[in-house]
Order: sequence, then structure tokens, then C-alpha cells
Amino acid sequence: MRPAQQGILKYRSGTMGIAAVPGSGKTWTLSRVAVSLIASGALQSRQEVLIVTLVNAAVDNFRNRIAGFLTEQGLLPGLGYRVRTLHSLAHEIVAQSASLVGLAADFSVVDERIAESILKTAFRASYPRHREELLPILIEDMPDFRRRRVVEDALPNMLEQVTVKAISHLKSRQCSPHDLRKRLLSESPVLAHLAADVYER
Repeated sequence: MRPAQQGILKYRSGTMGIAAVPGSGKTWTLSRVAVSLIASGALQSRQEVLIVTLVNAAVDNFRNRIAGFLTEQGLLPGLGYRVRTLHSLAHEIVAQSASLVGLAADFSVVDERIAESILKTAFRASYPRHREELLPILIEDMPDFRRRRVVEDALPNMLEQVTVKAISHLKSRQCSPHDLRKRLLSESPVLAHLAADVYER
């Protein structure tokens, strides 16, 4: 064990920073710290050591390490600590008070892959309504057959990406579909109306 790791294992409370250098033994060291806190008896009733990481693979790694170290000391694995991803911890916190943030008790979280699929489906359903309105914004001297091909193929692919980014921006600004509709005028750009249609879906 390196001197720096020995110093870390003496941790009992307060804020401590550890250099996140690849291969520095962070998981091993932090697992040892968790076991040390559990074995010391310093935890009060209903207190636990909480380890928060970013990915599920790290969760499994921490759980296995801590369980192994506890077993070595004759302690029961699985007690006195929790290992969570940042997302699962946030989900637990929201689930405990879902009604306070306007969510149903049985709410579900849509991951990025599913959200992207939903947005693509919504875009493909909304795009045909605005297709003819988009023709005038293309280059005027473009041959009709080429304009049609662009509107049917290239343009949807490009606008789909733009619309997804626009909706993400609106959400970050806490602008709801209803708020967006109220701000739109009949003479607003057709792309704005297209984004509003997709957002409402």
C-alpha cells in the first residue's frame, strides 16, 4: 500500500479529494475506506456509507470489492453501505417525493436511446404537414425534381437533428410546448411551427 493510500484510509469525516489518475487504485482505496468506516462502528443508527459513481460497471466493481473486504474481516456483506450510479440515486430521491415535483408515483425514466426514438417518430409524423411550406425556402433556381428530392430525403434528415437540438434547448430553458405555442405567431418561420408540432407530440 502506498503512503498516499495509507493517508486516505485514515479518513473519518469532512471533505477529501483524491487524484483521479487512471490506474491509481481509486476503487480499491475507496472500497477500503468504506469498509473501514463500516467496521469502525462510527455509523449511527440508519446511517450508511454512500458511494456514487457514473456507470453500472463501476457499481458492480465497488460492490464486489467491498463485499470481499467485509468478508475478509468476518463482517456480513451488503449491510451499512449503498453503491449507486448518479442517475439511480437521483431516481430514488425523486421517487420518494414524486408528488412534490408533479410526477405520478409510478413515473418512469426514459433513457437517451428511447427519447431519441420517440423524437424521431414524432418528427416523421409532423414533417408531412409542413413539407409544402418548406419548398419556398430552398434555392429558387433549383429544378423542381431536385427540390422534391431534397424535401423528401435530405431535408428531413437535417431538420430532424435541428429539431431535436431545438427541443433540448427549450427544455433547458423550461419552456413547455404550451409556452412555445403562445409565443408563435402565424407569420413565424415554418421551422418554428414544425418544432412546436414535434415538441407537443
